Amino acid sequence: MTTAPTSPRRRRPLRWAAVAALTALSLLHLYAAPFGDIMTDPYLMLSVLVGVIGLGAAARFAAAGCIESRLGMAIVAGASLVGALLAHVVGLPGAAAQAWTARDIAITVLAAGLLVALRIGLSSGCEPAPARAGAGERERLLRR
Repeated sequence: MTTAPTSPRRRRPLRWAAVAALTALSLLHLYAAPFGDIMTDPYLMLSVLVGVIGLGAAARFAAAGCIESRLGMAIVAGASLVGALLAHVVGLPGAAAQAWTARDIAITVLAAGLLVALRIGLSSGCEPAPARAGAGERERLLRR
């Protein structure tokens, strides 16, 4: 028996790797929260928000693999990548460009990897809809 390239068995490792990467990315965003004042630093608040949305998308993607969770993954990965690049190349509004840290490099690598995984392997991984009962099956069920 051969498995087709789009079979669920071949997508499963990539799916769990994407869940692990999104969880790690979200936790990296949440890691910075205790070190700053969330109420006065809007960028820290955005980082916490991206982390919470990422954890929700990872949980939903692990459970169902639906299009909404893929969209959440794309938003979190895109926001993480753009935010890190803008903060370190141009600088945040009102501040100069920041120096790269290991956390920022990890965020950039994880976000880029998630976007590539979404584009290459996870976009074709839609799970089939459950089979619906045909007209004859419906009539048989209604007669009972």
